[in-house]
Amino acid sequence: MASFNFHTMRLTYFDGNGRADPIRLALRISEIPFEDERIQLRDWMGMRDSGDRDLPLCQLPTLTVNTTVYCQSMAQLRFVGRLSGLYPTDPLAQLCVDEIVDTCQEVLNRAPNAHDMNAKRALRESYAAKHMSKAFKFINCRLASSMAEYGKTTCCCGTDLSIADLTLYALCRLITLGEFDHVSPAFVDATRFPALAAVLQTIQQHPKMQKLAGDFLLTTSKIVENRRNNEFTSECSTAKTCINRKDANQINSDKIDTSVSAADSIIETRATAPSTMYRTWADDTALGKKCPSLESLEYIHQQKHAPAPNACAHRVIVFWASYADGDFGVLHDVSALCSKPCFESVQPVGISCDSLRDNAESFLPLIGTPVADLKISALSVDIPLAFDVAKSFRSALRATTGLLAVGVSMVFIVDKNDTIVWREQFSQTHAVGDGQLADQLQRLVDGQPLLSNGPRPTATEDDASEEENGTDVDSADSDGLML
Repeated sequence: MASFNFHTMRLTYFDGNGRADPIRLALRISEIPFEDERIQLRDWMGMRDSGDRDLPLCQLPTLTVNTTVYCQSMAQLRFVGRLSGLYPTDPLAQLCVDEIVDTCQEVLNRAPNAHDMNAKRALRESYAAKHMSKAFKFINCRLASSMAEYGKTTCCCGTDLSIADLTLYALCRLITLGEFDHVSPAFVDATRFPALAAVLQTIQQHPKMQKLAGDFLLTTSKIVENRRNNEFTSECSTAKTCINRKDANQINSDKIDTSVSAADSIIETRATAPSTMYRTWADDTALGKKCPSLESLEYIHQQKHAPAPNACAHRVIVFWASYADGDFGVLHDVSALCSKPCFESVQPVGISCDSLRDNAESFLPLIGTPVADLKISALSVDIPLAFDVAKSFRSALRATTGLLAVGVSMVFIVDKNDTIVWREQFSQTHAVGDGQLADQLQRLVDGQPLLSNGPRPTATEDDASEEENGTDVDSADSDGLML
């Protein structure tokens, strides 16, 4: 293990599987002390946009060493590899390790995306059949050569465990757990990639990996027995059809009947349950807290309709920013929702996350114009918009709610007693119509109890996968949450 003096080390990533896994593995099996900071997806937007955290290139994961924050997951992995002795010193051995690591990274980076789920599915299926298959055949060939040279119990690049093994292992685990969107868990098949399956088994049985007591360990039998791709595709298709026929109460209680077998319960949950990545749980820290006063806001649009201080009325608060053009649709949809006659008594307000008032006001000329990328013929914003002077309201809101950050496309419902009764995070890929905002607002206005999604589940495999499961947080977030 390399000698290096540091006081603290913190790895920051989403609460799930993905790009940080090889780094976590390297740190844990080497028993290097570090803080494993997990970020909930619904808080990521606000954290990224608020400027309250040092986020180089606005990406995750980050690795904070002492007081300096570093980005780029591969740079972090190689640093930890050198620190832990999992990165070889011999140049030729380094080349072998880097070849495997970079091939795995390329599989992640080149995965195609689309906002339309049907289009994304078609792109991913083609990608798996072509580029992914080509990459895995190449890896399998390399591993077969390594086995011929070093024996059947070889690792990726010889007999010593390295970051190449951890990277390959993490990628295969992501796929076999069904967390690589629209790529069958049966993709990693011992019949197609026998050398790969053998090396994965060797990696898992390595003494250093056994230290993890099953936390990261992959069920090798899933790889050996993955010969059911057609069955999986058929079952998931049936399950997705079932969910479209369920009402909101059934969805919220997660009581969804599918044709997927009990043996595939993990796959069943991810294929059918409504996404938990944006779900608001009953124990959300914001719910039940008092909303700070709006008096510090400076209104820049429709000031005459601004919520009156001490007004006894329900309110909807939506956060936006002039620079977040991909999220203009959320502001547009919230405005349309609050313009419905049934919500006439509700007082909406859009609060800018811009640092400067001039930047916030630069958004105003866009109102009424088309937004082609979002398929909006005329951007409609018929609610008051305000500038948050010195971020005072957001700072107060964070302090009150205990949220890590409050940012673009986060929406709050505040009742007439100034109590926050609902919070929901939207994005380009999770529109207002996909959430529960409208239902909850209608229930509040009608005097009915709001729907509850129950307390947040414990940190099980299902949770971690859904938080990570193939969400495109930001098109610029190439080293961030993926798949």
